[in-house]
Amino acid sequence: MNKIFMQNMAQASRSKLWERVLEEFPPGNIQADYAWSDQHFGHKNIIRYADRPFADLDEMRETMIKNYNDTVKGGSCVWVGDVAFLPDEEANKILHRCQGHKILIVGNHDIHKKRGVKKLHFDEIYSMGYMGDNVFTHYPMQGLPAFNVHGHEHVNGNESLVSNFHFNVNVEFHNYAPVKISELGSC
Repeated sequence: MNKIFMQNMAQASRSKLWERVLEEFPPGNIQADYAWSDQHFGHKNIIRYADRPFADLDEMRETMIKNYNDTVKGGSCVWVGDVAFLPDEEANKILHRCQGHKILIVGNHDIHKKRGVKKLHFDEIYSMGYMGDNVFTHYPMQGLPAFNVHGHEHVNGNESLVSNFHFNVNVEFHNYAPVKISELGSC
């Protein structure tokens, strides 16, 4: 699987950095009740770029934290990348407000260009996660021998349906709340 991961990441920006991510945070088995991705806390332009229904960053942050806690209720959730456009300390304040066991699958915006993966307070961090017949990655991956739960693609007219073996858990597709993994169709 690592070879397939790197073949897919060869087209991504900073592909050499992804080799480091894979080494530092190898794929692992995960157990989670929910999944979501691309929160982009602190990213002002995402409201316009993805036509998010929020007046400002405060409303977006508070709505998503409430949706998260109302949904997960102290259970477990895999965050499939691109958590925040904030300094690590500010992002961690948000994470501390989110209940339950939190697992990060590293996304392209979870990496500092020179320092590597951000120091975010997750219970577990992986480049890729395995759960039953599902493989969780930030980018949609081609050639995986499993159902791919991913994020990265946004509701802005540029998203693409990769195949029937992919499910995008970007918050924009799911009313800004986590999705129950048992309802994804492959579990």
